[in-house]
Amino acid sequence: MKTINQCFAILLFLALNITVTAQDDAPGRIPQYDVPYEYPTVNGIVDVLNNVRGYYESTSLQIIIDAKTGDEITDFSKVNKNAEVSGGFSNSWSYTHGVVLSAFDYIDDVIGDPAFFANNTRFYDLVIETLPYFQKNREKFGDEASNGWGRTPNFHALDDCGSIGAAMIKTYLKDKNKNYLELINITADYISNKQFRLEDGTLARHRPQYQSIWSDDIYMSVPFLANMGVLTGDNTYFDDAVKQILQMADRLYIPHIELFDHGWSVPSGDYDPRFYWGRANGWTLMAMAELLSVLPEDYPGRDEVLHLYRSMIRSLAGLQDGSGFWHNMLDKTNTYLETSCTAMFTFAVAKGINEGWMKPMIRY
Repeated sequence: MKTINQCFAILLFLALNITVTAQDDAPGRIPQYDVPYEYPTVNGIVDVLNNVRGYYESTSLQIIIDAKTGDEITDFSKVNKNAEVSGGFSNSWSYTHGVVLSAFDYIDDVIGDPAFFANNTRFYDLVIETLPYFQKNREKFGDEASNGWGRTPNFHALDDCGSIGAAMIKTYLKDKNKNYLELINITADYISNKQFRLEDGTLARHRPQYQSIWSDDIYMSVPFLANMGVLTGDNTYFDDAVKQILQMADRLYIPHIELFDHGWSVPSGDYDPRFYWGRANGWTLMAMAELLSVLPEDYPGRDEVLHLYRSMIRSLAGLQDGSGFWHNMLDKTNTYLETSCTAMFTFAVAKGINEGWMKPMIRY
């Protein structure tokens, strides 16, 4: 069984803890840190995970309501232009929710508590059950009716479907609800055939500038493609996932810094300004970890992805603040310490150590 420490990292709420053995325990010789160097206990980790799960479950009733009256709608045979999804994070079709649902899937693998994964099936079952209802409302009332689950299934961007779609595949691989497959395949068609790409096939967008590439989009596409490869056995998806990382790296990865620039655009070209945003590098590193987890070791391009992954961690090790966190702009210590990128780096580093992609180096 994978170690509980991966579970500790994946939920993206805790900072990296490293065991340190003092050479001399004499009073006054042990430094005091704001974040103590203490090895977490299994029970402590599980308690934190359950607290987070409890908060998550409290954020939404996970029902469909009449926006005008606030009453729950249970009869989906009657159109209602006021119908909408009840508010709250655990009822959102969003890339952020996709990250959490992927975490719940992973936690289920590690600790085997069905309470976490139950949130995945509850959410996706509700989406599949009610999506046709919202489509009927839109057909009847046009823009007066709610879209229901965001732009689903008429996606406009990778943010609309990549992360939440990846978690949906993971959920299907366990619960085998065949009703998920239609929406999974719609998502695959959008990412593979409809999302804007540069001439060489690199996924791109037209904001904030024309023909732009964002590091964020590595996570918004690669985990879905990787899991689609697992689901279908079609290596075309693996090939595209590898291609996206390597071709985005051609524009965004800066070798002497060993980090990814946040964005690049065709109009700016070689003179595009470089900003090493913590969260963008976190998205990139997590996407690499996801792909490395499923690619066969001899798969074409895997070694190149692994090199990028390892070199990024080497750079990040030198940029970590003494508190254990990283700065919002990684190379600018006058920017604030940022929680999200710290959590993403923690997961990616812990995953790499546990999978044997890199070895921990602790100096005493």
